[in-house]
Amino acid sequence: MMHFLSLNVLVATLLLSPSSLLVMESWETFVDPEGRFEVLMPDSVMRQVTPAETAIGQLEYVSYVSFAQGMSGNAHYIVSYCDYPAGTLHEDSTDLVRAFFEETLQGSLEAVNGKLMYQDEITVAGHPGMIWKVGSEATNLHVKSQALIVDRTYYTLQITTSAAHSLQHDGERFFQSFKLLDP
Repeated sequence: MMHFLSLNVLVATLLLSPSSLLVMESWETFVDPEGRFEVLMPDSVMRQVTPAETAIGQLEYVSYVSFAQGMSGNAHYIVSYCDYPAGTLHEDSTDLVRAFFEETLQGSLEAVNGKLMYQDEITVAGHPGMIWKVGSEATNLHVKSQALIVDRTYYTLQITTSAAHSLQHDGERFFQSFKLLDP
């Protein structure tokens, strides 16, 4: 299932390179243009679409990235999703979902050369999910991720910040504000 590792490489690339986003202090509700979800984010949001050739065919990762700068440090807030072909991803298959999340977690660890700080299975609006945090001494980054599967769509929410400020950002506000919408 190595087909989703490219998303983790994309995220690592975004985070390890200089940001071209404008720095904004206020937060606003961001609504996905396709009406899939809404979430509170700092109000400068950049959309990026990344195609990936995989063993199951061409996939497209859509990411929305926002950057916040404040007294408690800088943080990137990222919401990404990918629609998988019909019949390849089933949220009701417990073993498949667990394996999918575990492999995604391993990809996150490899992407930032990090160590797992914690992980837990969760449920978001009745859909299976996982939350984890990765810390990297090599890059001085902490990445907290929340992933969920809704039908055949894989969503991730991520916050990346320096290790020194990893507890001093609006992460819970970001994660708790995520709501699925009816497209």
